[in-house]
Amino acid sequence: DIEGEEANDLGLKLPKTFCVPNGVSWPANHQSLKAGPFAGVPIPYALFLSRINRKKGLDRLISAWKWVPQRLVLIIAGNDDENCLPELIALAQREGIADRVRFLGPVSDEHKWALYENAEMLVLASYSENFGNVVAEAMAMACPVIITPEVGLAKLVCEVGAGVVTPGDPRVLAQAITELHRDEVRRKRCGLLGRQAAIERLSWEGVAAQMESQYKDILGRA
Repeated sequence: DIEGEEANDLGLKLPKTFCVPNGVSWPANHQSLKAGPFAGVPIPYALFLSRINRKKGLDRLISAWKWVPQRLVLIIAGNDDENCLPELIALAQREGIADRVRFLGPVSDEHKWALYENAEMLVLASYSENFGNVVAEAMAMACPVIITPEVGLAKLVCEVGAGVVTPGDPRVLAQAITELHRDEVRRKRCGLLGRQAAIERLSWEGVAAQMESQYKDILGRA
């Protein structure tokens, strides 16, 4: 959807376009959090799980944490391919919240599912994100999401009620995180709606059905 809107903004004359999301898969069973290498993560926690680079908005997420209730820990997991960690650690120290932010480093596919499952929410405050596979994975694990409008799955998240789409300004982001943290009923509802949408629309079966429908529409117009 985002790429289609950008093409329209450029004034490109295109035929009718359609958007079919990436497919994601997730295991029917997975190792529990307590049995894996991250058994000691403090609970409750909000999760960031993605590549660690500047477009992911970790600067504004970390800055937001000084306005988030103190009992909620921020878990940051992912590969640091651009050597961003030193400046992020320094930012957490400057903001006075270093004791409430944990950097886990790389997480294997085997262990990430338990992190999603036990998180109160996934937060992705990206400046630019053409899709957001981690958002789809979190939804599949019934984990509510808080994302910025620049994330490609923002429209779907709003449509199905899988979480919150909010501007990335640190204070506004912190308010959205705080409100969701304090409302367990809402978190559970968002998680269940997200999982249902993941099964119906983001699983490979769901994606294949959407592609088939679009091809039938094209053939019908031919």
